[in-house]
Amino acid sequence: MQERDHTKGAAFQARQHNDLTCMIDECARLIPNGTMSVERGDLNSCGERQQLLYIYLTQVDPLVKILHRPSIQAHLLEGECYLNYEPWHPAPAALASAIYYAASCTVNQDICRSCFGMDKVSLITKYQKESTAALERADYLLTDDLTVLQAFVLSLIAMRCHDRTRRFWTMLALALRIAQALSLHDPNPPFPVKPFEKEMRRRLWHAIGLLDIQAALSSASEPMIQSTWFRFEPFLDMDDDELSTDLEIQTSPRGKVPDTALFHVLSHAQETARQLNISNSVTTYSKSVQQRQQLIMVFKTRTDELLAGCQPDQNDLNCYAKELAHSIGIFLHLLAVRPMENSSSSCDSQVTNVNLFRLAVEALHSRCRVYSSVQTQPWRWIAPLFFPWQALATCLAEILVCDDLYFVRSVWPLIEQSYESFITLGIESPHRRLQESMKEKMERARSFHHNMLLPFLSSESGGSALSWGLSPLTIFQYHTPPKSSESRFTENTPTRSTENPLPCSLGPHQNDLSTWFGDSELNELDLTSFESQFQFEDTATFDVSGVSEALHNASYEELFLQYIQH
Repeated sequence: MQERDHTKGAAFQARQHNDLTCMIDECARLIPNGTMSVERGDLNSCGERQQLLYIYLTQVDPLVKILHRPSIQAHLLEGECYLNYEPWHPAPAALASAIYYAASCTVNQDICRSCFGMDKVSLITKYQKESTAALERADYLLTDDLTVLQAFVLSLIAMRCHDRTRRFWTMLALALRIAQALSLHDPNPPFPVKPFEKEMRRRLWHAIGLLDIQAALSSASEPMIQSTWFRFEPFLDMDDDELSTDLEIQTSPRGKVPDTALFHVLSHAQETARQLNISNSVTTYSKSVQQRQQLIMVFKTRTDELLAGCQPDQNDLNCYAKELAHSIGIFLHLLAVRPMENSSSSCDSQVTNVNLFRLAVEALHSRCRVYSSVQTQPWRWIAPLFFPWQALATCLAEILVCDDLYFVRSVWPLIEQSYESFITLGIESPHRRLQESMKEKMERARSFHHNMLLPFLSSESGGSALSWGLSPLTIFQYHTPPKSSESRFTENTPTRSTENPLPCSLGPHQNDLSTWFGDSELNELDLTSFESQFQFEDTATFDVSGVSEALHNASYEELFLQYIQH
């Protein structure tokens, strides 16, 4: 199994490299002779940018649909003027630089060295400087130009991938104020807007809102977009090829998943998260459990409709979309039953609820499934943008009052690795209390986990080994996992690297909980005796492999209903 998965991973890398090579040859055909060298070891600046454009359109554009792909391709590949801008206008130049910067943040280290002849840190630094300079030339602080704001937002998304300082948080506030100045929050702005521009304005406002709620959830802070601004007019469900820059927009019936489907999923997710979690909204706390459940059902219905034509077996992007939508749905369910302020509270749970515990475990595990798969590798760059620390905090609190040894033992590696991902990503609240609080929770959980197993060492085999084949050292010696090998920025640099770290530090073949236990006999234990105590559908025979299978098979409607019934 491992050899087959390793072969798939190698095949994917080779295919990605070949795609880039073919793209270079195509660019050489399009660009006039003499302006580009196609020597693989000495790519000039033009060829390098063409590669980055290809990467952007493949890996960034499906998730962040704020640009019109045909117009970008015509401008950057064929040399046409961008929209109605004059040649050499600073706005299209700023947008191009932001595209290259965003693309540079999504490439892994191997591709950087083989296709660009430099390490990832150098590539990012180069295009970050160019993007910053281009934005300054376009006077982005005082701009009333939508294209310049698009470039600024793209640069913020890129920054978020590798910079965990407060710089992103501060700059996002600036982008929000610029958007307000352009009346992006107003569905009916006080000036005429053509259909094409109206659609692009909607998309950009949704992207800013997504960054806002992501930053709030990630750092346990308040969203900057207040409830009174919460007027998200939906953008159209259509392909870019159907969106003309100078004609009325006409949508046609479709039999496939539209280009905007994944962006729609993220947009629906942020809308749902806001309704569940905006603490400055009077209606937030008045919602009953059933009302919160209804919000989740609406999200699931919307995403199911969007992805109705998905073919995960035939299309990697479709596979990613399905897995991501499922993972987001699980996390939203957790927000519905355990709001953010409760997850971050220092007080521990007083009542054991194994279903809440399992819901939190599935939130962590589903994220691992999304970003450990070879099929989803091109979009793994987005993982650092959001980590569900609320799920980790819930697990650490619930483990203290859980007396199900076998469940705790089976999910403990996931909790350890999720905590390491949390630390590696450097997630912190504006008041800098989140890391400290999580560290304290983890120390208590480790102590409880170790003490929970002590009686079994003495009663089962005189302290030499557990009955299922684990030695005492396996249980009690905790070794801090090594720093992610993906981290390329040194500690003394101003930006902290989070280059696509696997959420659980797993290789592509290690995307199932059962692989973490090797030859352990734990997965053979019959836990049906616990069924009467914990009524939980599809988990009557809960073993190690069942952590993955049973949680995945139990839909999140069932998880939610099981929670509210106890």
